[in-house]
Amino acid sequence: MARDTTQNGYNVQLVAINSITMNILALHNNYPATTLSNIDTCVCYTLPETAVQKNGKPVFLPDYANPAALEVHLAIRICRLGRSISMRFAHRYYDAITALPHFFSAELLDAAKAQGQPWSVAMGFDNALPVGDFLPFTPGINPLPSFRLTVDGATRIEGDGTQMLSNIDEVIARLSRFYTFRRGDILLLGAPQAPISIDPDHRIETFVGEERVTAFNVK
Repeated sequence: MARDTTQNGYNVQLVAINSITMNILALHNNYPATTLSNIDTCVCYTLPETAVQKNGKPVFLPDYANPAALEVHLAIRICRLGRSISMRFAHRYYDAITALPHFFSAELLDAAKAQGQPWSVAMGFDNALPVGDFLPFTPGINPLPSFRLTVDGATRIEGDGTQMLSNIDEVIARLSRFYTFRRGDILLLGAPQAPISIDPDHRIETFVGEERVTAFNVK
């Protein structure tokens, strides 16, 4: 909502910010197959909210990521506000789980790494992160599930949450030292395998166990 006021003889429009955007944090090397050989801690990067594509809408690949690299992450939804969270209490801060496909530009990522530049442009372009359904998840009761990504019905990437190098509680405790977690934030827990190359005119689906959680077309 906006309102007009006068300051020092000028008409000024004040705009109230009515909503706070979500944080989207992603891990790069939390599985043995994708560990960076010279780094002994998880690499974390952020994605803008504009990277999210919802409701099964198609993903249109930009010219600089066509074909695109495609990976899949087990991901959790944060359910309460917290910062500097002890690992002992980390299980209280998430309540749902899903498998999220993530598109990125391998060429731009390689260039960013070589030049010591941020990964943002390569990893966070518009609609790079299709988000579907989250499944209820109770830590300590529900075991960490398997998950997979299919292309036109064929499994191309699969993973198992039990194989993560750092478990969810460890990740939350570590990252909450630097980021305030808010309800609705999304944490991607790392890709279990190397990305595949994908071009337009394919159907992508992701599954947690046998539950389909995401389905969309690539254009």
